[in-house]
Amino acid sequence: MRVLGLDYGSKTVGVAVSDPLGLTAQGVETVWRKQENKLRRTLARIEEIISEYQVTEIVLGYPKNMNNTVGERAEKSLEFKEMLEKRTGLPVVMWDERLTTVAADKTMMEAGIRRENRKVMKRVHEDLPNTQFPVPSGIIQVQVCSQSGKLPIPGLCDGSVYTEYFAEGTEPTESCDVHYQGEICAYDGLPASPDCPFKYTGVATMPLVEDPALQQGSTVIINNPDGTQTVSTPNTRSQCEHDATFFANPDYESVINQQQAEINARNAAAQQPAE
Repeated sequence: MRVLGLDYGSKTVGVAVSDPLGLTAQGVETVWRKQENKLRRTLARIEEIISEYQVTEIVLGYPKNMNNTVGERAEKSLEFKEMLEKRTGLPVVMWDERLTTVAADKTMMEAGIRRENRKVMKRVHEDLPNTQFPVPSGIIQVQVCSQSGKLPIPGLCDGSVYTEYFAEGTEPTESCDVHYQGEICAYDGLPASPDCPFKYTGVATMPLVEDPALQQGSTVIINNPDGTQTVSTPNTRSQCEHDATFFANPDYESVINQQQAEINARNAAAQQPAE
C-alpha cells in the first residue's frame, strides 16, 4: 500500500509518497501553478503520480485554526479534497495538522523531512503501537546527511545526520556534496576557482545542484517579499564565477572592484550591532 501526501498551498502542491512497506516517505516534487484557482494541470499531474506509484490512499493537510475553527485555507483544502475524490476515485483523508505531536514533528524536522512527507508517515503509522518494529530482511539502516541525502562527512555534517532505511543495494555510496570545507569565494560563497581574487579557507553550505537529467526546462520560482515571483534557472555551478571566461572579459577589473565594494558593504553590515 502506498500513501500519497499532499501539502496544498495557494500556488503549489507539495507531493510525497510512502514506500511499499510503509517505512518511509519521500518527497516526489512540488507542483506549481500560476493562478490559485487554475487546477486542471495540477490535478492531471497528481493523477499521473498516483498511477506511476500505484497509490491507494491520499492524505491531505487540513490547516484548521488552533481554536478548532475552519479558516479560508482549510475551506480551500476541503474544496480540493472534493476535486481529488472526483478525479481519482481514491479516499482522501483530511489530516488535522494541529494534532501532530511536538516530539515527533521535531525529530522529523531535524531530519530534514518535509511537511507533506510527515503527513504520509504519520498516517501510515497512526494505528501501530509505539514499539520498535523488526526490520524486514533486505532493509538496512544507513546514516545520511539530511541536506544532501548522501553519506555524511565527519566534522562537516554533524548537525544534519540522521538514520534512514534503504533496500539493500540502493543505499547511497557518495559523500555529501552540500557541506564543503576548503577555499571559498567571499563574493558568492561557492568553492573558489583557482584564480579567484576573494578566496579564503573556511566551511560553507553549498546550494544543491540539480541532476543534469532534470535541468532541461526546469526553473526555480522564488516568492519575493513584495508578493512578486522571480523565475530563475537551477544552480549548475560547482565553483565561483572567477574562471577563465570571467577574466576574458575586458572589463573584469571594474567588475572585481564592484564586487569588492559589495563584500565590504556586507562585512560592514554584519558588524553593526543588532537593534
